[in-house]
Amino acid sequence: MPHEFIQHLVEDHQEQRRLGEQLQNAEEPEQREKLRQAFYESLYPHVIGEEASIFDFMKSKEGKPREEALKALTINAATILGVGDRMGSIEPGKVANLLVAKGDPLEVRTEVTHVFINGQDMDLANKHLALYERYSKRQ
Repeated sequence: MPHEFIQHLVEDHQEQRRLGEQLQNAEEPEQREKLRQAFYESLYPHVIGEEASIFDFMKSKEGKPREEALKALTINAATILGVGDRMGSIEPGKVANLLVAKGDPLEVRTEVTHVFINGQDMDLANKHLALYERYSKRQ
């Protein structure tokens, strides 16, 4: 399973990178919005879907200690993917990909307030959030 999981992450990362590059080069607002939505939807399974149980295991008492779980998601993952010299930790000269959350980043339900990719604050608005906000007011 670990090898298949890593291969899955590599393929998804390549797709996210492709979408990110297309987003940067898109000139039409409608095209930018479609690409932005596709980009965030490509991230969604890693936060809520099948990998959520892996995150739960890593932070549990039977799993790795908290610091090791964070390393597994950051510098260790970057090293395995062959990009540890460019990302995976906060250091001068490395790519600034950061997540800012209200609470424990290992908790699935923790609210993410900002995502920085290549140092740019990404718009977190998406179809799911818009629908949630729209229908949560209907009470």
